[in-house]
Amino acid sequence: MKNKMKKTTLVSGCTLFAVLVSAGPAAFGEKVYELEIVARKGVAVGKGTPIALGKAPSINDAGKVSFIARDTDATHGRVMTLNNGKVEQDCFIGTIASVADEVQINDHDQVIFRRRTDDGLFSDVIRLDGPCSG
Repeated sequence: MKNKMKKTTLVSGCTLFAVLVSAGPAAFGEKVYELEIVARKGVAVGKGTPIALGKAPSINDAGKVSFIARDTDATHGRVMTLNNGKVEQDCFIGTIASVADEVQINDHDQVIFRRRTDDGLFSDVIRLDGPCSG
C-alpha cells in the first residue's frame, strides 16, 4: 500500500509542475516583459555601423529608445533615437568632441547627453528637441 501512495504522490506532483510551467509567470501575477534588440554592435543602424554602443541607453513612456552609437573610435559617435525600430534622430557629435555613454530621453522626446572637446577645455550638457541634420 505504501508503494502505491508514493507513486500517486509523484504523479500528482509532476502533473502540478506541468500545469504551472505551461501556465507561465502570468499565473502567479507576475508581469511578463517582451524583449527586443534595438541596436547591435556591427549591424548597420541609421547612417552607420556602430563598433560600440553606449552603456546607458534610455527609454521613455512611449517606447522610444535613445542611445550612443560609436562608429569610428571609442569616444566619437552619434546620439540616436529609435521609435519602433525606425530612426528618428541620428546626430553625429563630430570629430573634435567626445560624447559620454549616458543619454536620457524624457516623455516629450527631448534627449540630453554630455560632450566635451578632445582637448578637455570645454564640456557641455546638450539637449536635442527633435531631428538633427548632422
